[in-house]
Amino acid sequence: DISDGLLAYIPPPYVSSVSRPLASGGEVTIMGSSFGSDAGIINVKLILPGSSSSSSTLNCTNIRMIINNTVIACALPRLNNVSITNYDVSITVGDVNGDADGYQAGEVHDLSYVSPPHVTSCSTPLASGGPLTISGSGFGTNSSLVSIYVSTPNGPLYCSNINIIVPDTIIACDMSAPVNLSIINPSIFITVSGVDNQQFFPDQQTTPNFAYVPPPVIWNASRPPVTGGFITITGTGLGSEHASIEVYLTSLSSPGTRILCVNITILHNDTSLTCYMPPSRNITDINPQLYVLVSGVSNHGPVA
Repeated sequence: DISDGLLAYIPPPYVSSVSRPLASGGEVTIMGSSFGSDAGIINVKLILPGSSSSSSTLNCTNIRMIINNTVIACALPRLNNVSITNYDVSITVGDVNGDADGYQAGEVHDLSYVSPPHVTSCSTPLASGGPLTISGSGFGTNSSLVSIYVSTPNGPLYCSNINIIVPDTIIACDMSAPVNLSIINPSIFITVSGVDNQQFFPDQQTTPNFAYVPPPVIWNASRPPVTGGFITITGTGLGSEHASIEVYLTSLSSPGTRILCVNITILHNDTSLTCYMPPSRNITDINPQLYVLVSGVSNHGPVA
C-alpha cells in the first residue's frame, strides 16, 4: 500500500480469541485484526500442534464477515478424534498468512473443542424408578441443556429433575420406572447441547451399561403358626438394610387384612431373612400371600 509516497505493509491477520465449538461441530467466532472486508479471500484452518500432515488439518468453511477487519465466523466439522481437542488456528487473508510462519508471536491461537459427554459410572435406581447419579465428564454447567434417557425396545425412559452436582463431572436425576424389567443393561444416553455420549463413545467398554435394581423375588417362605412365630424367607433382592424392608401377609378371603411381620433379621444379604409373624385368626386362606417390600418395591408369593 503506497500513500503519500510512503510504503506501508499490510499487517498479517492476528487472532486474539476463538469461541469453543461443540464436539459435533458448528459455527465459531474468531476475533482479532487485519481480517479485511472480503470473506471470499479468507482461509481458516485448524492445525494439530507440531504436525504438518494434511490429515491433521481441519477446514473451517462458510466463512462470513461479522465486523470488517476484526470479527469473522466459520463452520467447523465434527470432532473425529475425542483424544485431540486442541488445535492451532491458521488464517490466511489473500496472500498474507497468519499461521505459524512467524509474523507475530501471538497470531497462532489455540482452539479447544468442547469435550463430548462421557459416562464412566452410574448408580442403579430401584425397579420402581428413583434417583440416579452419573459420573463422567463433559456434562457442562447448565442442566437445562442436558437430556438423559435409557434406550429400550419399548421406547426411551427419560430421567427428570436433572441437577448438576459437580460441574462437568457429576449429574443426578430421577429415573422413570421400566416397563419391562427383563431388559438387561440398556444403554444410557446423555445429551449436552445436542451432543450425546453414544455418538463419540459407542463402545460399551467405555460407556457403561445401565441397570435397575431388580425387585425382590421370593423363592420360599415358611408358614407361621396361628399362635404366631418366626418365619424364614429365601429369595433374591431381599435387601441388606432393616429399615428398607417390610414383610406382611394378606388374605384373599379377608380383603384389606394385612399382618405385619416384625423383628426382621437379615440372615444373608439379599437372599434370606427371618421375622416374627404375630398371631392371627383372620387369615384362613390355604395359601395366603406373603409380600416383601424393599425400598418401596414389592413382590409376593405363597407361603409353604
